[in-house]
Amino acid sequence: MSRLDRIQDWAKLAELAAYDCSKLAKLCMVSQTHLRRYFCSRFHKPPQKLLTELRLWNAAHILRSSHSSVKDIARELGFADESQLCHQFKAYFGCTPAKYALVCLGSNGSPLDNLRNFPRFLMQRDVEGAPIWNTPASTESLCQQKPEF
Repeated sequence: MSRLDRIQDWAKLAELAAYDCSKLAKLCMVSQTHLRRYFCSRFHKPPQKLLTELRLWNAAHILRSSHSSVKDIARELGFADESQLCHQFKAYFGCTPAKYALVCLGSNGSPLDNLRNFPRFLMQRDVEGAPIWNTPASTESLCQQKPEF
């Protein structure tokens, strides 16, 4: 078992590394090349792709649990600007952050009001704002899931 196999909370570690591959490699005390090889063999994705996905899940969690603006969330999570967050969020989740927040918070501001009409895949994969990356079975199912509209 390698040092990287012992890491249980990749989401927290990614947040500590500010979603940056070089910082993550330093935190894990491995080279970037080793980190990339590990991620590709374990998660079937390069580290930057997983870091981006974790950052998007974190954005979804913040949108669902607060009234923060998209601009503030983009700044907090280190996106270049609000536009970059919106573009990546829509590409990954299939809707804009504003629509996601509107559906999750509902028209009267209470959480999770309008989820009946919302794509189910958005809520099924979420655990504390990020997918579970530390088990091979969950990674396999995440890699194979497709949006259901």
